[in-house]
Amino acid sequence: MTHKQTNYSFETSLPAYLEDPKGKKKMQMKVVNMVRQGMQTIREIADALDMPDSSVSGRISDAMKDKQVEYDGKVVYAGRLRKKIVAL
Repeated sequence: MTHKQTNYSFETSLPAYLEDPKGKKKMQMKVVNMVRQGMQTIREIADALDMPDSSVSGRISDAMKDKQVEYDGKVVYAGRLRKKIVAL
């Protein structure tokens, strides 16, 4: 699988983030649903949703703030040790 590369720009990303809170919440729910279906890492979810790791990471952070998921140990995915995400 290939991974999307991002060219993060504060000038363009922050306004987009602030403009679309409903879209962000919808994507957060997609990410949380993937965890509930058994996916355990940011990379695994990013691969499944064809999203950049950074976008999935942001939605995981939001879900943690909302007490929907948490990190719980480590797991190997794609040959690397990664933080394990579990649903609450």
